[in-house]
Amino acid sequence: MERTDCTPVDCSTCNEDCGSRQDMESPILKAHPWSNIKKVIAIAGGKGGIGRSFITATLAVLLKAKGYQVGILDADIMGPVIPQAFGITEKAKGSDKGIYPVKTSDGIDVFSMSLLQKTDEEPALVNGAMASNILGQFWAQVIWGDKDFILIDLPSGTGDLPQTILERFPLNAVICVTSTPKLTQMVTEKSLKMIEDTEIPLLALVNNRSVKGEDLLRNRKADSEIPFSPKNETLMNQGRASEIILKELEPTIDKIINML
Repeated sequence: MERTDCTPVDCSTCNEDCGSRQDMESPILKAHPWSNIKKVIAIAGGKGGIGRSFITATLAVLLKAKGYQVGILDADIMGPVIPQAFGITEKAKGSDKGIYPVKTSDGIDVFSMSLLQKTDEEPALVNGAMASNILGQFWAQVIWGDKDFILIDLPSGTGDLPQTILERFPLNAVICVTSTPKLTQMVTEKSLKMIEDTEIPLLALVNNRSVKGEDLLRNRKADSEIPFSPKNETLMNQGRASEIILKELEPTIDKIINML
């Protein structure tokens, strides 16, 4: 039986043999025993506000529409928005077995820090190390069931949280989101370097709010070019992400599906 009063990312001082125990000889965290996940993909982006959560949500919607079982782990502990983007108002429930994600209207499983807080406005008053431990607990204790894909919406930047996920989660690939402005591309290069250092495959590069004719990340070609759409921004803000269909993401979707 899983422990609910421990920190699974540090089992070195505990002698109990429970489902939450992590093998400290391996840096890679284990998912809950009742989670059967085929592929885990992180969605990264160097700069805040470039639409990383938008791309994560839309990829999940497209994959679900094609018949795949999909979950989203909102790993942005300090600024989670995925549940709000899908209009989720209920909170996560748990038992002595673990914690259960909440489903969107179209059947995508979502888990986020905001699903454990009393209100959406409640701040997560934690430092980087504490937030990393919380993410480890999420991965060990959330019961995803059978999933073809788990998409992890990473925090922006190259700090503790994205590094923890890249180094300790069983990632199969990373998708990087950027935008056309040169300053955004400069920060994105830092994220790309962080990803390269982990040797996790970069599956796709998505240029959000693209501007035709602009160069993107030196000689790197985007797999998907997403034009700016006020309508899609409105749907996200209204909690209606399930209604967004981006045909421009199909090349990236094909790459994801080909991983199976």
